[in-house]
Amino acid sequence: MNKLLLSFVFSLLFYYGDLKAQSGWMVQSPYPTANYLYDVKFINNTTGFVCGALGEILKTTNGGTNWNKQNTGISGEFIRSLSFLNANTGYAVSRSKIIKTINGGENWIIVENDTANKFQYITFTDSLNGYAAGAYKVKKSTDGGNSWIQIIIPPNNFINTGYFINSSTGYLAGHIYTFAKLLKTTNSGVNWQSINVDNQSTITDIYSVFFLNVDTGFVVGSQMTIGKTTNGGVNWIFTNMLISPDIRSVFFINSQTGFVATGDGIIGKTKNGGINWTSESISQNDRFFSITFSDSVTGYATGSFGLILKTTNAGNNWNSISSGTNWDLNEVKFLDKDTGYAVGSNAILKTTNGGQLWFSQSRRWGYQENFISVCFPDYSTGYAMDFNGDLCKTSNGGLNWSSSQIFPGPTPNDMYFVNNTTGYFCDNGGRVYKTTNQGVNWIIYSTGNNYRLYCLQFLNDNTGFVAGNYGYIGKTTNGGVNWSQLTTNTGQGINGIHFINLNTGFAAGCNIILKTTDSGNIWNTIYSNAPDCLTDIKFANENTGYAVGGNQDYYSIILKTTNGGNNWTSQSAINKCINSIAVVSNDTAYAVGVFGAILKTTNGGTVGINNYQEEIPESFELFQNYPNPFNPITKINFAIPKSVFVTLKVYDLLGREIKTLVNEMKRPGFYAVDFNGSSLPSGVYFYKMMTDGNSMVKRMILIK
Repeated sequence: MNKLLLSFVFSLLFYYGDLKAQSGWMVQSPYPTANYLYDVKFINNTTGFVCGALGEILKTTNGGTNWNKQNTGISGEFIRSLSFLNANTGYAVSRSKIIKTINGGENWIIVENDTANKFQYITFTDSLNGYAAGAYKVKKSTDGGNSWIQIIIPPNNFINTGYFINSSTGYLAGHIYTFAKLLKTTNSGVNWQSINVDNQSTITDIYSVFFLNVDTGFVVGSQMTIGKTTNGGVNWIFTNMLISPDIRSVFFINSQTGFVATGDGIIGKTKNGGINWTSESISQNDRFFSITFSDSVTGYATGSFGLILKTTNAGNNWNSISSGTNWDLNEVKFLDKDTGYAVGSNAILKTTNGGQLWFSQSRRWGYQENFISVCFPDYSTGYAMDFNGDLCKTSNGGLNWSSSQIFPGPTPNDMYFVNNTTGYFCDNGGRVYKTTNQGVNWIIYSTGNNYRLYCLQFLNDNTGFVAGNYGYIGKTTNGGVNWSQLTTNTGQGINGIHFINLNTGFAAGCNIILKTTDSGNIWNTIYSNAPDCLTDIKFANENTGYAVGGNQDYYSIILKTTNGGNNWTSQSAINKCINSIAVVSNDTAYAVGVFGAILKTTNGGTVGINNYQEEIPESFELFQNYPNPFNPITKINFAIPKSVFVTLKVYDLLGREIKTLVNEMKRPGFYAVDFNGSSLPSGVYFYKMMTDGNSMVKRMILIK
């Protein structure tokens, strides 16, 4: 092997080996981001941008279905505002920087760095003239953003936002101390007139301005209703209906139809030019910051924790096109390889496409819930229980949920339904609760102690296990009426328990994994080297299983065994604790944890994919397999810059298909797939990657 090839191979190995999530676990949630999104701009129906916390700008080219992270060069500052002249040329501002792109966001350059400013808003009226405003300062560019000069405005104005009707006439808005202020120019920013929007001085701030023409415009903000002017800002009238005391954004699609988005999860709509408004509570657990429309029927709203909503019928309905949540997730369950549920703080999420998208289920908005467990005996009937002892039930696959409080006292920790009618849950007081009528009535059984019980599982109507503090594991053979304590020889708390059959079961807790092969009579320690607490354990069969856990703020633990727990290997994933795992098959599993983390593996957690949020390739690539020649296993690496359906197949010299390695939707990232040619004769083979509009082929040689 020559030096050049050696250099390439070692570089490739170093590059892929250094990718953080080369464990084979892909982050599915939150998607496309967990950060607050402060502004949204669409160039046309398909191409749009959002910006937000931690220097983030995301771009879509298919109407919000997929989003790709832009390389802004900013990491520690929030990006508050966007302005695009066309699909290629755009601008954005963070606290101290103005950045520009001329290639549709693929690259951004810093064109102004002003650490004394706090930029909040940017706009360009044409290809040369633009304004950037913030804390008591406004800057203007007359050369397409290449250079900026400060212009004079009335003193003490903190600018949040603005709106330019044309190159001459525009508005900047915000506050002076605790009073809302509006500035107006009619000569391209040379002079500014200060306008009092509210003569009563009850409005404290203006967050958004929108003008239909030089005369008619609207303002919204803090402690205000919706203001309207019909004489260019000289006089303002306000609607009588208080949609919210915190209105963040206003947008009109014509003279009669307009929308507002609020900081408490409400979208308001008017059909008569702002005289009357109707409101819809979309999500009281989230905040909206911006709303816009790309045409008369298609609109978008963005907000906290990566929230992106879309309407295609002029606001009659709004659907989330972001996926997942930023709240902690406590449990995940799957009914098959595609259909699953995840629950946690203020969240019941469902996927029907193998986790490509996770959508929030309808429930009691505005009520603070912390769901600790979810169970679906079949595809229609499901139960979710929260920390306060409330049981939510659905009979239509999660479309609607009804709720009832079981008892005012218990603090549930885990729930398990044997069938549609019979279910159990355990609490912090050593009790097990049973229902035989879908949760309408509950019978309380004592396990004989007051230990905190963290997990339970029933194998049939009669036989079940429960576990908790101090290494306690209890067993019942009469449907929970009586419980016997089993010997575990450990004082460590047990957080997860899973039986494969009536005899073989596993339990995981603080730094320990236990196994029984005689229905729980004897438990043996089979692992005791975990660096922190294990929270859950699940098996696909007698041989293959996973145990998860971690530290709340620093790292995750994923342990895997392929020989029934005799040996465990560690797989890294994210730097947050994992609370629950669902194992669909030997190779496919899902894990959930803090801050809305949802992970998936389709290759058993072996080296496979990087974290798509950390590293996005610039182009489609199919790399040469390594080693090559090989015997019998080789690794094939490929890269995709956007979410797309990927097929990767191996063919022989005659063009006959040998094996399909990949055939599914993939998000942006670097991937590695192992190909095993042990059953094939020596010879030349080809591997081909096909995506939407891309096809790449490379040759490899098997030598035995």
